[in-house]
Amino acid sequence: MPSSESPPSSILIIGTGVFGLSTAHSLLISPRYAHTHLTILDAWVPSPDDSGHSRPPALPTSSLDSSRIIRPDYAKSAYAKLAHKAQELWRGGWPLTLWNEDDGPENRNGDEADGVKEGGKEELAKRREKLYRESGLLLTGTDELGNRAGEEYVRESYENVVGLEGKSGKEGRKCSWLSDKEAVQEVLGTGGCTGDWGYINPNSGWADAEGAMAVLRERVWELGRRRGEVEWIEGRAEKLVFEEEDRAQGWRIAGARLENGSEIRADVTVLAAGAWSATLLPKSLGRRIKARGQVLAYVDISNEERRSLGGKPVALDLSSGMFAIFPPTVEEEGFEEGRSEKRHHVKLARHGWGYAHTVPTPDSEPSSSGARSKPINLDLPAPQFSPIPAEGQTVCSDFTAHVAPELAGRPFASTRLCWYADTGTGDFIIDWVPRYGRSVLVATGGSGHGFKFTPIIGDLIMQRLEGTIEEELGELWRWRGDEEIEKEWEDGEGDGSRGGRKGMLWETEMAKGL
Repeated sequence: MPSSESPPSSILIIGTGVFGLSTAHSLLISPRYAHTHLTILDAWVPSPDDSGHSRPPALPTSSLDSSRIIRPDYAKSAYAKLAHKAQELWRGGWPLTLWNEDDGPENRNGDEADGVKEGGKEELAKRREKLYRESGLLLTGTDELGNRAGEEYVRESYENVVGLEGKSGKEGRKCSWLSDKEAVQEVLGTGGCTGDWGYINPNSGWADAEGAMAVLRERVWELGRRRGEVEWIEGRAEKLVFEEEDRAQGWRIAGARLENGSEIRADVTVLAAGAWSATLLPKSLGRRIKARGQVLAYVDISNEERRSLGGKPVALDLSSGMFAIFPPTVEEEGFEEGRSEKRHHVKLARHGWGYAHTVPTPDSEPSSSGARSKPINLDLPAPQFSPIPAEGQTVCSDFTAHVAPELAGRPFASTRLCWYADTGTGDFIIDWVPRYGRSVLVATGGSGHGFKFTPIIGDLIMQRLEGTIEEELGELWRWRGDEEIEKEWEDGEGDGSRGGRKGMLWETEMAKGL
């Protein structure tokens, strides 16, 4: 839809993760779409009486978690520059800055937003600080693991972030190269070590993912209530609605059919269902998006232990894919002696090749010959996401002993799988599906690094919708041909940031026990 054309009269967004919810926000604040009916569909939506404040049920989605790394540390310069831009917004208080002074912040009942009391600018500032923490990022490589792609990623990332220094207005916070294990250990400051060499970027950090998504959801809910012409529907899309215009123009997508048999019609459908996206376009997306389960584990620590571990840099070793995120310091949280302790945890996880779970799935897309298609094997999220397999528990336990020796041997408070929507190169897919003209826009393929872009990705998806996206990003996120896709998966290196074992199957690992 070139920007010179009239906007569609109706848009259906399937999915309220990072890509879907941010797109909804961008459309709602754009005057261009003031008269476009917007429908937001997801398996869970806020109930009409909770103003969007309630928390969703536990789901294995990649946007719902206690923390996500916020970094411009990328080997590809395009992502480094984009992440730097997004991080400036995180640093400035996003997403709470979405509530401008004219709006309140107020919820749909005209009351103050959750957590913001009367005279609440000070309270609002405190709430912002709790959503984003700039603790630094320690990015390392481990020689004995022989992961050349990961090692190259560390070096190329270092060059990119050094090139970005001075562009954030922060003085005296320079990246430092660490040439040996002793230097890495000293910077980590836990008594442990994560790699043989690397660098520290003091300008990176992490965000409260679940908290930030709750605020964004709250804002989208409120904007939709005020504007009207916005409908939230709770349900699961069973398949898309395909209509054949004529033999010359072929098929178009006219919306979605839900599991309860009802249909949602729209001029344009934005498919942003993350690791589940391929279920709705099996033939088109099945070879482009593969769900991969990543292990997460959490170790509870006391306030006393936070005095030695709190505020430490995020530690990410790209040879193994293992990383740790530490809680804020006692001082940052305003802990007072004598008060009851609030539970905090150290998060251990692997940004690796993950577990595959293959499911034969009926092909719901129309056949060019009219013949009934055979089921397609799709890599989808597994039905069980907690606890994690024994293999995952072992690597997380071993890494705990390396990164924080004082926690060695401590049982995990909880574990879970996070399902990435992987592409062969680690690049997003944000483009029209050529077979269906300009009726369905796919926005997915976060590949485990999409969350940090939440402040800006909605605008970029809207630009693709309008045909105004800049050339470099348009090329990076374009719909690739089948042969090109096959070659990308055969190359098998992704974006170079993954570590650990390849080829693991969820069923096989679960069968080995927990």
